[in-house]
Parts: sequence; C-alpha cells; structure tokens
Amino acid sequence: MTTKNTTIKISNDISIFGITSNNTIARFLWQLNSSLNIRLTKKNDFSILNERTKSEEYFSIFEYNNSGIIYKLIPNSGDKSLLIKIQKGINFYFIINGITELSEIENIKKTIKSIENVIFITHIDITTLKSLNNLITALRQ
Repeated sequence: MTTKNTTIKISNDISIFGITSNNTIARFLWQLNSSLNIRLTKKNDFSILNERTKSEEYFSIFEYNNSGIIYKLIPNSGDKSLLIKIQKGINFYFIINGITELSEIENIKKTIKSIENVIFITHIDITTLKSLNNLITALRQ
C-alpha cells in the first residue's frame, strides 16, 4: 500500500465560517447575497469518494469573485452525507479568500449573524479541523 502525502499551504487571507441556520439553501443564498451585496452563483458540484462505501458523494458550491476577493458558500449536506461529519450542527461553510483586514472580516461576520434564522456563526480554524480533507477538496474547486 502506498501513502500519498499532500502539503497544503494555509494562507492568512482565507477565513472560514461555520453557520447554523434554519433557512433552506436557496433562501440563505438569497439573504447572504442581499446582505453582503455579492452575487454567489452555483458552480459545478464537486465529489468526494467515501472510503467506507467506495461511492462518490456530491456537494454543491456557490462562488463569487469580486476583483480577486473570492467568496464561497458550501452547504454541509450533500446528496448522501455531510461534508464535515463531525460538525453535524453546521449547515453552511462560508469561505472568504482575499480579505486580510480583521475589522472587515468581523463586519462580515456581524452581517451574517444578523440574517434572519441564522442561529450561530463561528470562525473555523482549519489547522485544527479533524476532517480537513473534505474541506480542502472543496477549497480547490
């Protein structure tokens, strides 16, 4: 058996938030776009091989690029299971790539928290996340 090691450089300009909300994907997407004045649009689904079942699992991804600042929304639930299984209470991951100013990130977090039916929002430290492979696959999309 061969083992493949992958080195991922974690950039200082990537922020990831885990969001708990009672909203559907469509409603939350609309609210997020309206609140942040962005235009997240659906991209091709990405797949992850489930090692246990040996089957592909598909997940949606929404993206918006605004002059080099990239926003992504990834629902935690896919067609068969969760993207990050140990974070069952998280419904969405919101990823921002390209903003380094802490005050801007905090303003975005406050804006998301104010969206109707957003129950919880937390910053995700990907250096300590145990199910990192699935999230890395999503970030590469």
